[in-house]
Amino acid sequence: MIIKKYRYFFSFIDAQEKWLNNMASLGYRLIDTKKLKYEFETSNINEYEYCLEFVGNKSNKQIDEYKLFLEQMGYNVFTKNINLNYSIGKISWRPYSRGIGQISTSPGNFNKEILIIEKKRDGKPFNIYSNYEDLINYYKPFQNMNLYLLIIDLLMLAFICTHSFNVFGIIALLPIAIFLIIQYYRYMSKINQYKKFNKINE
Repeated sequence: MIIKKYRYFFSFIDAQEKWLNNMASLGYRLIDTKKLKYEFETSNINEYEYCLEFVGNKSNKQIDEYKLFLEQMGYNVFTKNINLNYSIGKISWRPYSRGIGQISTSPGNFNKEILIIEKKRDGKPFNIYSNYEDLINYYKPFQNMNLYLLIIDLLMLAFICTHSFNVFGIIALLPIAIFLIIQYYRYMSKINQYKKFNKINE
């Protein structure tokens, strides 16, 4: 039996991963993803488990090569979007990325910011990263992305306050700024924690 679920998690990758693993615990295996849609087929309860990885800082070629590498290791891999842009031929700049990964194109690596990695549950920990240095490098783009979005939001807020003082604009932008500050410090805390663990294990 095929079931369809419609969800949007934005950049809450941990929440999305938890939801997919909860679906697996109910006996549903992911078979396809779209911008808002997830398709599942029935399977044995807890037969599969999922790990999500942010790859929005990579180029399209790097994403495809990494996806192929994971599939050759026996994992089933899906790409997933963070944004909800439906345009074709879009080019965007990601200043929080490095090198060619700063340029995002559609078609290309646009709307492929997340990899959903599936494996059969075998009782072993499902860890993509084996050391703290890799984890630090993984979470830095998250921190940078939230800082970049926060700066944009604060600039817009400052413009509204100094030029038009639009109350509705302030009400809309202020909660976003608070949310981004929380996200920024959340990832900074993770990075600092892994740095401490890395020093202890050196």
